[in-house]
Amino acid sequence: MYANYFLSKVQNYSQALENVGLAEKYLDGGRGKFIFTLFYFYSSLTELAVYFDKSEPEKTDILNRVAIHKEKIAYWANYAPANYQHKLNLVEAQRYRVLGEKSQAIEFYDLAIQGAKENKYIQDQALANELAAKFYLAWGKEKIARVYMQEAYDCYDAWGATAKTRQLEELYPHLLDAIEHSTHSKLLGDLNSYSSSARSDSLDLKTILQASQTISTPIEQEQLLSNLLQVVVENAGADRGCLLLKPKQQLERLAEWRNGVACIYEGDLPELSLFLPISLIYRVQRTLTATIVNNLQQEISALIADPYFKTHSPKSLLCLPILHQGNAIAFLYLENHLTIDAFTRDRLEVLHLLAAQAAISLHNAQLYQQLQNYSHTLEIEVSQRTADLQKANQKLHQLAMLDGLTGIGNRRRFDEYLQQEWRRLQREEKPLSLILCDVDFFKLYNDYYGHQAGDECLKQVAQAISRGIKRSSDFVARYGGEEFAIILPNTSIEGAIQISKAISEEVAQLQLPHVSSSVSCYVTLSLGIGSVIPTPESCPEILIATADRALYQAKTEGRNRYCCKIYENC
Repeated sequence: MYANYFLSKVQNYSQALENVGLAEKYLDGGRGKFIFTLFYFYSSLTELAVYFDKSEPEKTDILNRVAIHKEKIAYWANYAPANYQHKLNLVEAQRYRVLGEKSQAIEFYDLAIQGAKENKYIQDQALANELAAKFYLAWGKEKIARVYMQEAYDCYDAWGATAKTRQLEELYPHLLDAIEHSTHSKLLGDLNSYSSSARSDSLDLKTILQASQTISTPIEQEQLLSNLLQVVVENAGADRGCLLLKPKQQLERLAEWRNGVACIYEGDLPELSLFLPISLIYRVQRTLTATIVNNLQQEISALIADPYFKTHSPKSLLCLPILHQGNAIAFLYLENHLTIDAFTRDRLEVLHLLAAQAAISLHNAQLYQQLQNYSHTLEIEVSQRTADLQKANQKLHQLAMLDGLTGIGNRRRFDEYLQQEWRRLQREEKPLSLILCDVDFFKLYNDYYGHQAGDECLKQVAQAISRGIKRSSDFVARYGGEEFAIILPNTSIEGAIQISKAISEEVAQLQLPHVSSSVSCYVTLSLGIGSVIPTPESCPEILIATADRALYQAKTEGRNRYCCKIYENC
């Protein structure tokens, strides 16, 4: 099953999927062995690999099975994260891929790669890089896919998976055109004769390959610059070195290696003439060829007049362009303060070979940095859009709970809040009161003043009622038509009476004319007060009915007044 999965051609995992079913029959015999846990990892990846070839019901089945397998892997990851967390992250990345959630997939691919690398699972690091590359390639982001596929190739190569590296060369030649192995092949071919030289200043093949590997390993640019400078300074006979990155027309970064320590400068770069001879850099930039000065004191060219040499006295120096696809992406400057002829032609050849690897690594690091910046930007955009969506949803929820005319709570919000407070006060065994109030003779008001005036009257009455309550827990809603409701948590009948009086006084102060009223020349309210201590045997509808009967009594007794009733629990 594992071999079928690793070596399956693109979109052809049928044999691996068939072996999943066969292997599952013998799982019980493998309990307690590492291969038992690998089944759930690779079977999940296999199922997700064929997801898009399946019907909708089959897709649902795949996601359900993967969810079950994930639970097992998560259980093991909880107790042995070094062994299983990166596997769980890779399954999550593939699941988010098929679900189309790209930002989540990006995050989990990187987590899987990082975890596998930190815990020395090079085969899983290779696989995670390969799957990430396929993800970006399907997304149409070939430059980013190139970075991951080259890293996958290197990991498979280091693992010794020759068949797998050959397969990647066949399937993705456009992503591997600058892969490290081609440089190493050139290294081996060029250096077989070179390493046989008996010159004392030559480096052996093993040392050069180790140096090349040191350069090719890091993907973060800062670590790469440090490694590169250390390698060339230690192996080229220099005691100081500088590396200048040149992305387009301007120098972007300056790295210096001196006394075994690397210093990285970026952003506002220091005055370059303090670090290296500018005229030499310009010469190499113009010619794109290396320049060696073996005895500065005998140099008769314009180079000796460079301001740098007024304060620095190296005996030997070298400047080398680092080229990628014919363009200079960086310049390497080396110097030796102790001896002349420090940089021989043989050592220059070695530096050319290392520079070829450095060019690939620097280019990959730049791609990786672009990917990181893109992922960060995408993460910020997703977070911002999520926040905007949450705000919009909150606003919609608020609008859905407000009465469109008066701006106070609507009937839906009234029902929710009454249920909420009923449950709370039932637990606390505290009273809950409700006031239902009605604008007296409102139909006659509409008939006389018109519906627009009637709407304005309801708005002002709603605001007056709101002013009549004092606590944030008290709630005012439009119950329907010209009827309003006030929920008063933790309020006895006596407290509700006081609030009813305050509401009536606020409405009276409006002095809204009402010539059709038979009880006053101004708009008035009739109020019904109900109060109860909620119990498991009662329900909110009982409180509404109690307040409604009190309101009916107030109207029967002549309006413009309040009446109250207490529901007694049996």
